[in-house]
Amino acid sequence: MISRSRDILLIFVIGVALLIALEMLTRLILPQDYRTISLNGLATARNDSVLGHLNQPGAHVRLDAPEFSVEYIVNDEGFRDEVNHSRPKQDSILRILLLGDSFTWGAGVGYDGIWPVVFEHRCLADGVPVDVIKAGVSGYDTRQELIYLERLLPKYRPDIVILAFLPNDLVTNLPITGNDSLESRQALTQDSLLVRNQGIKDSPLHVVTLLKRLLMSNDFLYTKLYFNTDRSQYFSAPMADLLKDQITITKELLARALSSCRSHNATFIVYSIPQQIQVLVKARNYHPPGIDVDFIDQEFSTFARDSSFAWIPALPALVERYRFNHKDLFFRLNGHLSREGNAAVGDYLYLRFTELRSTQ
Repeated sequence: MISRSRDILLIFVIGVALLIALEMLTRLILPQDYRTISLNGLATARNDSVLGHLNQPGAHVRLDAPEFSVEYIVNDEGFRDEVNHSRPKQDSILRILLLGDSFTWGAGVGYDGIWPVVFEHRCLADGVPVDVIKAGVSGYDTRQELIYLERLLPKYRPDIVILAFLPNDLVTNLPITGNDSLESRQALTQDSLLVRNQGIKDSPLHVVTLLKRLLMSNDFLYTKLYFNTDRSQYFSAPMADLLKDQITITKELLARALSSCRSHNATFIVYSIPQQIQVLVKARNYHPPGIDVDFIDQEFSTFARDSSFAWIPALPALVERYRFNHKDLFFRLNGHLSREGNAAVGDYLYLRFTELRSTQ
């Protein structure tokens, strides 16, 4: 018994020593943590009494992460944008206000590669004189985007408003109550420190994060892992009562955004950007039981048609692109659009935007 106990203890000690050695080697050669460095002393976000947070004007931050290294620069107006937007705008310029969360902000990708810039460059190259205001704010949902929209509309007077929508907005969207203090508390509750450092998803152990990345690089394993989390509720079929309620709330928010745009003579468009899991399921023809990754676009496309605004789903275009070139459109661990994904989203918006303009 004593000999056996010694053997077990020895195996345990050797195992721990190997794990420590592997962890140290991983930290040295392939670090898997998120390191945020402010290059001018300012964070990317500042507090806001109603919205919870806004982009910090003048911020310049570098983020080193397991899958990317990127710099974020916020201009004097609080946008991740290289220009300031004149007021009033010139009549010959088509001003487009883009609203959204970290996918519109461009988490993980350099400025020239984010989809709002890809879209802007495609328009300018085609001779369309546009002024694109890139008003994405990490961590926002549809409700916060609506409040932000109503702040920006009278200030910038856009001709077109494009609101980027993602399925996870359904989980956090809250109704507009008319009670400013209540709205402030709700928004601040939704705000998170994860917003301020662009969504940390690593483990304290670098070797564990690396292992997770290796597992998630496989489409089948990624899908299995995803649908074992509570995030699968976004796509549950049939819909749970809570999800039905959230869809109703979101429709009310979109209806108010449409009304606000019309009152300022602006065209309202919603651009539906899928999450990685939707693209993988469709591209690989997976059929997880009790899951429907299409129903959100189907539900809101009908609502948009009945309400007379455009709903543009990017899912089919991203599925086709992934099937064709098999290049990842998203960072597997982080979940945001990669440079390739941003290019696909920007290109497709340009194509659909051109079609919409030709029919007007």
